[in-house]
Amino acid sequence: MSQCQFYHQLKLLLWKNFLIRRRQKKRLFIEFFWPLMLFLVLCWVRSQALATRRPDCHLVPKALPSVGGFEFIQNYICSFANPCFDYDIEDEEHWKEAPVNKYTSRFIKFMEIYLKDPDLIDLIRDEMVNLSINHQKNQSPGTVRQQPLPSSPDSPLVSKGNEIQNFLCGEFQGSILADLTEAEFDFDALEDLSFLPNPGMTIKDPGLSKNCRVMFAKLHRYRGTSLVWKTLKHFIRGWILFAPNNSYTDQVMMKVDEKIKELQQGAAVMKSFESSFTSIRDWAVENTDDVETIKKVFADDALVDKILSGWNVTDVDDAAHMRDMLKLFAKTDTVESLNILIELTKEVQKFIQCFRFDKRVGYETEKEAVEAAALLQSSNMVWAVVVFEMDEHKNATLPDPLTIKIRMDISKVDKTNVIQDRKSSRNRPRRQPFKIKYITYGFTYLQEMVERAAIEVKTGKLLDQHTSFIQQYPFPCHVQDFFLGVLALTFPLLMTVSWIYSAAMIIKSIVYEREHHLKEMMKIMGLPNAVMWLGWLIDSFMVLSLSATMLSALLKFGNILPYSDFTLIWVFMISYSVSVICLSFLMSTFFSRANSAAAAGGIGFFLLYLPYNFFKLWLDRDALSWYHVLPFCLISNIAFGLGCSTFVELEKDGVGALWESLNSNTDDFDLRYSISMLWFDSFLYFALTLYIEVISPASAGIPKPWYFLFQPSTYIKRSKLIANNSNEFPVESTLPIQSSANTDHTCLVEPVPDHYISGVKVIGLGKTFPNGRIALKNLNIEFYENQITSFLGHNGAGKTTTVSILTGIYPPSKGTAFVNGYEIMKDMDSARKNLGVCPQYNVLFSRLTVAEHLTFFSGLKGKDRQVSAKEIEVILDDLRISEKGNDYPSSLSGGMKRKLCVGIAFCGRSKTVFLDEPTAGVDPYSRRSIWELLLKYKQGRTIILTTHFMDEADILGDRIAIISNGTLKAAGSSLEC
Repeated sequence: MSQCQFYHQLKLLLWKNFLIRRRQKKRLFIEFFWPLMLFLVLCWVRSQALATRRPDCHLVPKALPSVGGFEFIQNYICSFANPCFDYDIEDEEHWKEAPVNKYTSRFIKFMEIYLKDPDLIDLIRDEMVNLSINHQKNQSPGTVRQQPLPSSPDSPLVSKGNEIQNFLCGEFQGSILADLTEAEFDFDALEDLSFLPNPGMTIKDPGLSKNCRVMFAKLHRYRGTSLVWKTLKHFIRGWILFAPNNSYTDQVMMKVDEKIKELQQGAAVMKSFESSFTSIRDWAVENTDDVETIKKVFADDALVDKILSGWNVTDVDDAAHMRDMLKLFAKTDTVESLNILIELTKEVQKFIQCFRFDKRVGYETEKEAVEAAALLQSSNMVWAVVVFEMDEHKNATLPDPLTIKIRMDISKVDKTNVIQDRKSSRNRPRRQPFKIKYITYGFTYLQEMVERAAIEVKTGKLLDQHTSFIQQYPFPCHVQDFFLGVLALTFPLLMTVSWIYSAAMIIKSIVYEREHHLKEMMKIMGLPNAVMWLGWLIDSFMVLSLSATMLSALLKFGNILPYSDFTLIWVFMISYSVSVICLSFLMSTFFSRANSAAAAGGIGFFLLYLPYNFFKLWLDRDALSWYHVLPFCLISNIAFGLGCSTFVELEKDGVGALWESLNSNTDDFDLRYSISMLWFDSFLYFALTLYIEVISPASAGIPKPWYFLFQPSTYIKRSKLIANNSNEFPVESTLPIQSSANTDHTCLVEPVPDHYISGVKVIGLGKTFPNGRIALKNLNIEFYENQITSFLGHNGAGKTTTVSILTGIYPPSKGTAFVNGYEIMKDMDSARKNLGVCPQYNVLFSRLTVAEHLTFFSGLKGKDRQVSAKEIEVILDDLRISEKGNDYPSSLSGGMKRKLCVGIAFCGRSKTVFLDEPTAGVDPYSRRSIWELLLKYKQGRTIILTTHFMDEADILGDRIAIISNGTLKAAGSSLEC
């Protein structure tokens, strides 16, 4: 096919598709506005203020063990939930504001020094008398308001845990237990916890007291405390195994044990608090009236200032702290509060007594240490295995440099197969404690203790004067957009639903043409398969590209994806629209009924979206990497869904999807993979569509072998044109009927003059259908130019089967044929260039007029529109349907439809015309019109007319060929037959 002819046919096909689509107004409206309606609703939701401004996020510093015993415990508890503040936090200064640091020491000192002084009560009474006259007119002493600690919830252990936390941490943002059980807890955090050993699955733990067992059982009973206990048990009761075990490594690990034993200081501090609180409580119980009097005085700011000046408290900070402490004392139930504090200190002492402080256990080899750790791991009783890279069999000094391996349970350290363990997001600056595993589970703490101990052993110098804190980088102020959280779930779904209708209609339109034999008719008339599919692609793309452009504008300027580049959104949407079209093409090859194809195709299109949700979840949980998901992106809806998620994630980050960041190197499935896979899928779907069409052309067409791509004939241009001379087709005048078992005579074939030109030659043609029925048996016959050959036979004789094989609708079971000099099994496309067909059934487009039908099929033969217009006028006049030129086929009678089909067969000056019972079921008037047309147009054409009417065959046929039961009985003029 020449390039000019290619563009001509493509232009004609687009013209036909445009007319049909323009006349389907409802479909066109739905295809354009259905996606817009969904996203207009989304824009309206976006306009409702769902964004919240968040201040800077400064994360608390985390103390390492070098800070010291009690301070380290306080910092670990207070920073466990990784709280976030809107102001900068210094390392060791932050927790000095906690009650245990800010008030407790001063309160004990005040109670012991001042309240036990008998002169203080007299001093306060005198001050009250002196000041009451000056103040009673203007103000009265502040109302005493008791503020006991909150009542305990159902779980006393949880209550005590919260009270200890508040006591140690002061103005702490939230609760550790509440944070562990809140609804926004990450799925991946829960997954990590699920792999932690169950503390309930305990092995024998020598040295564990009965009280400790009871306490641990209570911790395991409740959900919140159970999660904490899973996290802390290996700290409290776990061993630290090390290898090799020699004098130097044992010195290092002994220093680690000594650092851990500093935690016992916490018990001593709590014992001191308990003693002081008990002494103060006993005094308060014995002096109830004096306590109430003091509270009234401390509730008045003027009296407090007077008392502080009398005590010579001149430092501003000391005065402020003392004033706060006195106000707190005035507002609380002193005895009740002291009882609670005493109980808390006792609980902490009991808990510290359950610690295993001698944790080191040495082994000769790393293998032995790892095997021992494997046995302890199931009960969560091993902290880590420390391996010193040195000769296991020599008691040598520590090597220089020293290499140390710390091996922990895989669920207690971050994965090392990715650059980052989760996508960064501006909406979640605070990471859950179980997502910073190296800190939460103690790898960092143990690393510092081992390294400092090794340095001290190696150098002989102590490092006590040096302390270390670690702190995450602060996070800037940002906008937390709740809408984007919803969009991440709904965006891919909305896009899929938006184009389900378009996909279903594309599938239906393609299958409709196949179901009503329109596609095969166009191929018979010379339209190549590739041009037909390209026409569908361009036609569908024009509609979906306009829809994609409007959707891109809505997404960008409707403030749904405000940070992303509009052109990048548009390219992404266009990529998906092309993949939708090609996927629809592929799905259409599996259906033969239009309505069923539309329903099943729409459902199938939606079902292909569903796997996306699973892959998205697995990607977020690091269960899969991007290269694992890439093969599944051969389903375009999965690739598109992941691309939509990338857009939303980048919008959450406040940067959006931009061209300059498209090639950023990350471990995530980013936008470049999504767009690339959409285009790859499109080419793959289109190639598979063409391949399936070739090897399995539905109910019509000659299939090629599945391996045709590997045949040289597929790529090498064949020149099989044979001169139209009957001498080049040697056929005997009489041919034996080899396939007939019940006959013993020969077929009579009238000799023809030498000047007859063969237009169609059939050689040994046979056809057996899959059900076993034999339609043709070794058929041999010639049809000549400038003649009408009447192919006569009863119903079921094989006439239609012969025509179907010669036009390429069915493949022959054996034998071959030449049409216009081209072999049908090898050069059917070339043979069809000058072929016209009128099948038994009407092959008409429901939304094209009579004149448009003739224009379209004439144009497929390469005729110019102006030339075709003149020919069409003549054909309409000859068929006597000129007045129906602008009518649709639905308004024509049965006879007029047959006339139109005959006119289509002759339009475009077809050289070979097959008419399969063109006058069947036609009224006499229409029948006469068709006869006249055939007689007028037979010159220069080879016309094969199948019929079972003897009179029609006799009147029209220059030669008559009689066929019965698939075999030729006679061929010649009417007098000979």
